[in-house]
Amino acid sequence: MERYHKNIRLPHYDYSSPGAYFVTIVVGGRECCLSYISDGLIKLTDMGKLVVRGWKWLAEQYAYVSLDEFIVMPNHIHGILLFANDRTRGLPLGRIVAAFKTITTREVNRSRNSPGRHFWQKDFYEHVVRDERDMARIREYIVNNPLQWSIDKENPERQTL
Repeated sequence: MERYHKNIRLPHYDYSSPGAYFVTIVVGGRECCLSYISDGLIKLTDMGKLVVRGWKWLAEQYAYVSLDEFIVMPNHIHGILLFANDRTRGLPLGRIVAAFKTITTREVNRSRNSPGRHFWQKDFYEHVVRDERDMARIREYIVNNPLQWSIDKENPERQTL
């Protein structure tokens, strides 16, 4: 069965503009290697801890990026990235996610002695947060995501909003 990729990016939208962006990034092959969930609580694996460190690195590396709610699920992460209003020039969302994938892939591969191996799926899901109501809904989705894991793991298409 051939899969096709549907471009979900907003046409003509400047993904480097100030605002909030909800992203979901999935491990290649949907391998459950980042965390375990028991009774709605997350226990990070060593790889999951590397992913958290990489996520936090984004805010350290790029002065105009700050982090909002995020969660590391067994085979994917959800997070909200905030791009500041006062920056003069920055990378678009796709480049920021690419930097995250690069740094975390390098660290994961170093930890499991697998140089050159792909870790993340090729693309990522994004949603431009439109207003405070949208932000509240997304934050709630992220926080409650572990409670939905038993349903989501059986239905991978549910792993994004």
